[in-house]
Amino acid sequence: MKKIYLSSVLAFITAISGYAQAPIITAANNFNIGELNVQYVADTTNIVPGAAGANVTWDFSGLQAASPKDSVISKFQTVQSTPYPNDFPSAQLATATVSGQGYAYLTYQGDTYTIVGEVEQQTSNGQTVTLKEIFDKPEVLYKFPLTYQTQYNSPYHAYYLDPQGDTIYRIGDLNVNGDGYGTLKIMNKTYNNVLRIHAITNETDSTVIQGFPYTYSIVTESWSYSTPGKKDVILTIANYTQTQMGFSQTVKGVTYNINNTTLGVNDPGIVDYNASLYPNPAKQNCRLSIASKTDGRTDIQIVNQLGQNVKVINNLALRTGENSFNLDLNGLTNGVYYVKINSGSESQVQKLVVE
Repeated sequence: MKKIYLSSVLAFITAISGYAQAPIITAANNFNIGELNVQYVADTTNIVPGAAGANVTWDFSGLQAASPKDSVISKFQTVQSTPYPNDFPSAQLATATVSGQGYAYLTYQGDTYTIVGEVEQQTSNGQTVTLKEIFDKPEVLYKFPLTYQTQYNSPYHAYYLDPQGDTIYRIGDLNVNGDGYGTLKIMNKTYNNVLRIHAITNETDSTVIQGFPYTYSIVTESWSYSTPGKKDVILTIANYTQTQMGFSQTVKGVTYNINNTTLGVNDPGIVDYNASLYPNPAKQNCRLSIASKTDGRTDIQIVNQLGQNVKVINNLALRTGENSFNLDLNGLTNGVYYVKINSGSESQVQKLVVE
């Protein structure tokens, strides 16, 4: 289970103007309960973080959306409103994916925010598997204030059970650096007073499977660009490198939000039905589960990182309740794809890793 929250947790706060041209990000103006952190998936082609330093201009004018709909949405809510408050008694705040498939549990003390646990639900053939990650040494996500040349380190460790019942032990280390500030050009907008946060997370997971030790590592490197007065992060570029049995694979992700206002959970246009993929990462096949509120029809597209359709399944019947479809991945090369589910006027995107 890999955290999807790190690059978006910067959206947990907003920034205020700082001294000597460099923005200062503080914990003074958080997302409110009931608000959404919305991030859109972008095409990764030719997107690089750019230079570090003072008074930099980062030009992403040519950024292209990979999906016209909300792709990564998490909402902020009380711990007691989630299904697992008793598993994380120290948590003071929770974030949840709008689909209800994932939760993160956080604490805050002064200007320090930590993550104490995560839960991920995976559904296949009507069966739901719940993965709980418990941090016995919590990860410090942010120490505020953050500004140019701010640096800190947070070692952590956690454990969880995989679907087969094996205990996975995780050792991690997070390094955060405010490595630049300046002007950000993105699509048709220009933001001044932007701070860039460069974060590197090293994680090693280990377990014993049928008497044999097994380890793999994940390195996440991200660059997040934020500006005063805007809760949603403007742009995040992230590289994920997984190494196991001597083989490494790196995938890239880019998300953005150039909206002027923060959305609430009751705002129109938010996809409400529930879709999930299992297993993910997958090899030759995976199951797409869709929980639908009504009967209807749906079209499914598997799209590569160039925005090209590599598989299309049209006019599938949806019934009220749980629906499960097999996705044949034979012929797809290893890498990241996006599964688009289109039903009527609604659309949802799920990221799929093929290995």
